[in-house]
Order: sequence, then structure tokens, then C-alpha cells
Amino acid sequence: MGVPVGIGSIAAMCSEGFGGSIEQADGVATLVLHGEADLASRADFDALIAEVLATDAPAIVVDVQLLRYLESASLRGLLHAHSAAEADGRTLVVHGATGIVRRVLEIAGVADLLLDDPDQPS
Repeated sequence: MGVPVGIGSIAAMCSEGFGGSIEQADGVATLVLHGEADLASRADFDALIAEVLATDAPAIVVDVQLLRYLESASLRGLLHAHSAAEADGRTLVVHGATGIVRRVLEIAGVADLLLDDPDQPS
């Protein structure tokens, strides 16, 4: 598991090839992910998702503009987070998905559910 570092207003996690930070402003908690969300970074990914869900923000944005890879277990984590947020009366959207990350969401059939811009071409 990665080590928390002092970047971002709430937390930043870093492991080999993966990291993220959470910032809150105006009722929105934004989780910015970068690198590769793969099996090696799964624990860090789950910790960041849990941390953003623990905020009191009514809206959650998972920014994946800098994410180069998203594997199926991490996708499952995003889906669980979306369901948890919805059950709490909050929203969770994925922002900035391009390339392989967007393609994974489209192939899995969850782009319309998760993306804030599902009609943008991949």
C-alpha cells in the first residue's frame, strides 16, 4: 500500500505508478487520480475511494484525466462508490475519461451511468 503524503487538501496516496489526491470546494469533493489503476495499486485506489466517500460533500467528482489505465477491480470500486453515494443522496460522476480508460467504461456498459459527458467521443 502507498504512503500518505502532504499534497492536496485532504489526502494524497502514492504507490509505484499510481496516485491521487482529494480536494473539497463549494460542496464538491474531487478525487484526482493519476497513473495506472491496476492490481498493484488496488489497495491505494480503494483507500482513496473510501476517503472521498467519507467527506460530507453532496457531489463527488472522480477526475481521471491523468489516469492511463483502469482495470476491472478498480472499475468495480467506482461502481460501488457510485451506488454508495447515491444511497446517501449524493452524486458521483467520473470526469475526463479518455483513451483506454473511457473505452473500458464504454465496453463495460457503464459510461452513461458514470461519466459526466457520456456523449463525448472516445
